[in-house]
Amino acid sequence: MKISSVRLFAVFVLSVTIAVGCAWRLAYQRAEKYANQHRWDDAVDECIEVLKKKPDYTEAQILLVKAGRESFDQHAGNITYYLGDENWDAALVEYRRLEELKQKLSQIQLIEPKVIQQLQSEGRATFGFLGVVLQKITPTMAEIKRFPVTEGVLIISVVPGGPADRYLRKGDIVVSVDGEKIRTSSEFLRIVSEHFPGDQVTMSIIRAGKTKSLILTVGNRMEYLEQVPMTFDQLLSFDKVLQERDRVRELAFKTHFKKGKDFLEKGLNRPALEEFDKALELKPDDIEARRAYQEAKERILIRIAVPRFKNLTEYPGLEDFLTSKVLSEAIARKTELIDFIDEDEYDEILKRYRMSLSDLYESSLKLGKLGVVNALFTGSILEITRSEKKSSKEIKVKEHKYRKDPKTGEKQYFTEKKPAKVFTETRYVTAAVSFKVTDVTTGRVAISRTIEKRVRSETRWTNYRGGVVKVQDSYYPMGGVPPSEMWTAILLGTEEIPSDKQPLLSFDSLAKQALKACAEEIAEEVVSHYR
Repeated sequence: MKISSVRLFAVFVLSVTIAVGCAWRLAYQRAEKYANQHRWDDAVDECIEVLKKKPDYTEAQILLVKAGRESFDQHAGNITYYLGDENWDAALVEYRRLEELKQKLSQIQLIEPKVIQQLQSEGRATFGFLGVVLQKITPTMAEIKRFPVTEGVLIISVVPGGPADRYLRKGDIVVSVDGEKIRTSSEFLRIVSEHFPGDQVTMSIIRAGKTKSLILTVGNRMEYLEQVPMTFDQLLSFDKVLQERDRVRELAFKTHFKKGKDFLEKGLNRPALEEFDKALELKPDDIEARRAYQEAKERILIRIAVPRFKNLTEYPGLEDFLTSKVLSEAIARKTELIDFIDEDEYDEILKRYRMSLSDLYESSLKLGKLGVVNALFTGSILEITRSEKKSSKEIKVKEHKYRKDPKTGEKQYFTEKKPAKVFTETRYVTAAVSFKVTDVTTGRVAISRTIEKRVRSETRWTNYRGGVVKVQDSYYPMGGVPPSEMWTAILLGTEEIPSDKQPLLSFDSLAKQALKACAEEIAEEVVSHYR
C-alpha cells in the first residue's frame, strides 16, 4: 500500500515536534557529560539552553550553579597564575572569557540553590527573606562617599511591600545581623536564609551617620521570587576580579610597545610591526604607538609596479580590464604591507627621476637601487579562445495519471510515458595569461607563470509543453512529481528544464569572467609570496 504525500508530511511534522520537545532533555544530558569531563564552559552553555526552553527545570538550575562556580574559579585561578607570571596577554584572554561567562549567566534568573533543594525534598521552601538588594562596601568606596566604616554592606534598594520595607531604606549601611559582623552580601544572605519565615532578626545599621538597632520579622522568599530574582552576581565576585582588567591592559600595552621599540632599534622591522600592532589592539587611539607602527610599516613596505598588461590577442580592450582586476583583487586581500602602483602612478615616478617607460626593465632596476620600487610586475594576455556546442537528447516524460474503477469509483494510478527532447547549447571561453614578477633590487625573477582559465554559459530547454523536472534519471512534468518520488526529490534535489530557451551570456562577458578568474589566482599568488 502506498503512503500518500499528506500522510508522509504529517509523519515528518510529528517527528520534528517530538525532536523539539526532547531538545532540552538532550541539552541537559550534554551538560552532565561536559560537567563530568570538567568542561565547565560547555556545561554552562548547555544548561542555559535547557533553562531557556524550560525555566523551571530544577536539576539544570543546580547544575548551572555548580558549573558557573567551577568555570568562574577556573578562569579566576588562571588570571592569578598569569598575573604572577607577568603574562599579561594570557591574563587578558581569561578576563575576556570571564566577562563572557558573566554575560551568559546574566541571561538566567536563579532560584537559590537551598530553595531548589528544599523544593525537591519537601515540595515547598521556607527559607527566610527580608527583601533588600545589597552592595559590598570597599575601602575605596568608603573613602569616596565618606562612610563612617570601611566594612559592611550598603542597601541599594528595598522590595516594595517586602518584610524590610517599613524598616530599612536605600543608603542604610548594615554592620551586623544577629550580633555577627557583616562584610559581604553573601554573609548577610546566609544568616537571613537560615531563619524560618516568622522568625525575628536583630540588625545594627548606620543611617545618616548614626547607629541604630532594629528588630525585623523574616518573610518567605518564595512569595517574592519574581520581584527579587537571584542573580549570579550575588553568588560570584565578578566585579572584584574584573576590576583589575584595565590595569592589566595598560601593562600589556606598555610591554608590547617597549618590545616594538627595541626591535625597531635593532632593525628587526617585521617583529617590531607585530608588537606595535598588538599594542594598538589594546589602545587604538595611542598617538605614539600609531606613529611607531607607521614607521615600522614604512621600513618593510613592498612597492610593486604594475604596468598595463600586453594584449597579444585580436580582442581589444581586455588588457585594461585584466590590469584593473589584478590590482583590485590584490588590494581586496588586505595587502597592508604591499603597495601596488598602477601604470599612471608608475609613469609619474619615472618622470620624476627622468627615466623612460619604454625602457621598462632598466628603469625599474635603477628605481630598485634607489629604494623607490621593490618589484616589477609584467604580463600578457596570450590567447582568448571562443567556441560553441549544441546537442539534443531523446527523453521519456513520465506523466502520473489515474482512472476510476467503473464499479467502485476507486482511483487507479498509472504512469504514461510521452516522447520529448532536451536541447543544450553551451558557449565556452578559455583565457591564457602569463605574468612575471621581478625583484628589481636584485634583478632576479621572483615569480613566472602562465595561467589558463575556462568558463562557460549553458542553456537547456525542452519541447515538452510546460517544461520538465529531472529527478535522478527520470523526467516528470513541471510540478508533477508523484508521491512515490517525492522524498527522492527532496533529499537529492531536482533539475528544472523549462520549455523556453534562456539567453546565453555573450562571449565578451565570458571572456571577462575568465580573465577575472585569472586575476584572482595571480593576485593570490603574488600576495602570498610577499605577505
